[in-house]
Amino acid sequence: MLLLVVHIATRLISFGDSATGKSIKDPISVADTVFIRADRSEFANTGRKEMRISLPQTPSLLTQELQQNAHFFKEYGVSGSATVSKRGADATQTQVLWNGLPINHPMLGMMDFNSVGVFGMEELVVIEGGNSAIYGSGSVGGTVMLNNRIQYNTPLKVQGSYDRNSLNNQQASLAIRKGWYNAYINVTGAWMDRQNQFEYVDPILQKKRRSFNSELESRNIRLVSAVQNAAHQLKFISELGTVNRGLGFLLGADNPLGSQFDWHSRQLLQYDFQQKDLNFSQKIGHTYDQLVYQAQDQAGDTSQAEMTFLQSEWYINSRWGRALFGLDYQIQKGNSQAYEGRKQRVLPAFFSAWKANHLNFSYLINARYEFHEGVFTSGLGTQTKLNSKLTFKTDIHRSFRRPTLNDLYWSAPNRQHLEPEMGWGGEMGIAWQPNQKGKIRGNLELTPFYRELNNPIIWLPSGTFWSARNLDYGTYLGMQVHAHVYMEWGKLKWNLSDDFEYVYSQVRASKNTAFYHQIFVPDVMNSFKIEGMCNAWAAKFQWQQVGNRYTASDNSQFLPMYSLFSMEASYSTQLLKDFDNTRVKCAFGIQNLSNTIYQNMPGRPMPPRNMYLNLTLAF
Repeated sequence: MLLLVVHIATRLISFGDSATGKSIKDPISVADTVFIRADRSEFANTGRKEMRISLPQTPSLLTQELQQNAHFFKEYGVSGSATVSKRGADATQTQVLWNGLPINHPMLGMMDFNSVGVFGMEELVVIEGGNSAIYGSGSVGGTVMLNNRIQYNTPLKVQGSYDRNSLNNQQASLAIRKGWYNAYINVTGAWMDRQNQFEYVDPILQKKRRSFNSELESRNIRLVSAVQNAAHQLKFISELGTVNRGLGFLLGADNPLGSQFDWHSRQLLQYDFQQKDLNFSQKIGHTYDQLVYQAQDQAGDTSQAEMTFLQSEWYINSRWGRALFGLDYQIQKGNSQAYEGRKQRVLPAFFSAWKANHLNFSYLINARYEFHEGVFTSGLGTQTKLNSKLTFKTDIHRSFRRPTLNDLYWSAPNRQHLEPEMGWGGEMGIAWQPNQKGKIRGNLELTPFYRELNNPIIWLPSGTFWSARNLDYGTYLGMQVHAHVYMEWGKLKWNLSDDFEYVYSQVRASKNTAFYHQIFVPDVMNSFKIEGMCNAWAAKFQWQQVGNRYTASDNSQFLPMYSLFSMEASYSTQLLKDFDNTRVKCAFGIQNLSNTIYQNMPGRPMPPRNMYLNLTLAF
């Protein structure tokens, strides 16, 4: 595939670079290409709460970036897997996209966020609520998108960073990028070595101990490249990554829990065509994930998951509105020692959407048909501008999630027939955005939401075996609040933000049983940040709060609420006086400032207070 890309890129560049593309309405320059603007997310966010985060160009995990914005993760210790909970949904009910490709593990149905390094990705987008009509199975509680940008006409830039903390964790990164008139290339690499050495008090053994079997080492390299000529663009993105980890330990135990080695490969070849009122995008993608699990003193397991994608999208603009038509074709393959042979399924789907504006009112209608299950999903979103400062939003949608390969094929006695998860949800929102030109400005958004789900899938033990089963019904309701204030006083600038979420989540096993609060879903999540900047100096303080989480299905046991405080101070300056693009930044921070003792999952202690130092150089 790489040879094909090089061949086509050479031919495109040889056509000449004098032509420029055109947007839907106005001519634009090559450097302001519209290709990256033809994206499904514009047909998924009307009437919804959306968050766009510019990712830092230093090594970090996806868990770190989302936890800073009131997202909760079930972390099986510092080196174990981390799965997200969106609006009370399970991890399998949150869809993760990598440059438009759904990358939830087809066997597990979820994404381990502790295995996702974000260095080299420029944009993180989170759209709350179900979006099955646009993104398909799994988009029930929310959708998380990781995107790379194409930046033509940009100077050569080399950037490296290194940091280390008091847990004996260290990480390094290097990025090289250059944008020409009609070509772009960006190569990034990151390495993390997390020893996670800390002391904790074991409440079972009543003594202080040191963490063990908690190392996590990851490596990631990514290539982003693109060429364009007139109305054509070709983009190729390739990523390889490995994660080698110990799976930690349990409180009161002396034996480690085993180890796991993961490696993944993600490839995307994308062709874009844009002319007047038509945008066309064709994606060919492939992902491969291998997990090698080794239990302590027991036989392990090796699983291999593979997905192949064909995605065609047509964007059509008219004086009445903007339309989207598309075809998704996905092949999933999975193999495990717990399967009765290699499994495969083919998943074609057709989707469409219509978006239009009339005066201060805009609306979105979208729909999708899954041929494999014969399932139809749809959604309707609206936004009404009440005045220059207030906007009222509404959304109602139908959600869908198919059983994973493990749900269907994992060897277990008396394995049950599983039904897909089906349901509907809705939300309303009021967004207030006062004067955005003064020295004090900001915004406030309130979003109550509600969701119902039939046939939620859960894994339960049957003797010594575990297997997937359908529950009967679940309801999920809550409120999200986002507030942001920006202030200027001379050279001093302040950013204050708060993200709050309350969730009331109840499920029942059958019509004859009582409802119970869904286990491991916190009732409250909150994240408050304050940042100050003055010339080359900057400082930030953050407070995170995670509410009670039930650990027993009868709600008789729970993990208590905890709060975490962190702070960072940094200094950034020009490295060489004669070169504006040479910068150096040094940052010092303290995490878990109050030295809180807490657990995200029972028996898995998390780190106490720790400090870190970061150095970043850019040329």
